Amino acid sequence: MGDREQYTPGPASGAQIRKDGDKWTLILVRELRHSPEKVWRALTEPTHLREWAPFEADGSLGTVGNTVKLTTVGAPAPHVTETRVTRADRPQDA
Repeated sequence: MGDREQYTPGPASGAQIRKDGDKWTLILVRELRHSPEKVWRALTEPTHLREWAPFEADGSLGTVGNTVKLTTVGAPAPHVTETRVTRADRPQDA
């Protein structure tokens, strides 16, 4: 990749907030001009995430069950969060 401009999204719309017990989910909808497979790579693969996300991942976010460390980028002090992938729905061919 290498070109951050390639991942410029449109404005977020259709925001929803859902509460399930003590857990909250924020849903934002974005229209992207890229293929579903390219967006999937941008959201799940560490080398592609690095191009646009405010964090780096030490593993794939595209496999359910993976435990991944996310480290902030550009913050005054790095913040590391360990997360487990509980859902990852790869796009299906139309």
